[in-house]
Amino acid sequence: MISISDKKPVTSGNIKLEFYFEGTPVGELELCTRNGQIGVWDVRIYPDYRDVGLGNQMMIELVETIRKYFWDFPRAYLYVFKDNIKAIKAYEKAGFIINSTDDYSRYFRDPPILMEMEI
Repeated sequence: MISISDKKPVTSGNIKLEFYFEGTPVGELELCTRNGQIGVWDVRIYPDYRDVGLGNQMMIELVETIRKYFWDFPRAYLYVFKDNIKAIKAYEKAGFIINSTDDYSRYFRDPPILMEMEI
């Protein structure tokens, strides 16, 4: 079972969340609350804990946390590169859907995919 630090997250600005499995830190991400939306940034599973299914659990725990503490935000969003199939599948299992590819062509040769979910 994945858990997040038992501290209630601050509900504005940038918020770093660390995820634990059996008391050991296994991953982290950052939430950014601006303009009435929640952005999910810099999702990381630490190298020793990749490819064992913790990403799915981490995203499900994240969605539960968002719904518990950020219920007044209408949606959450994140960006993922289209070749990161494992991450896309984990995000979809947690309830995110592919919305589009934003026009990031001036920054990236291969623009990221926008994924969103209603809260």
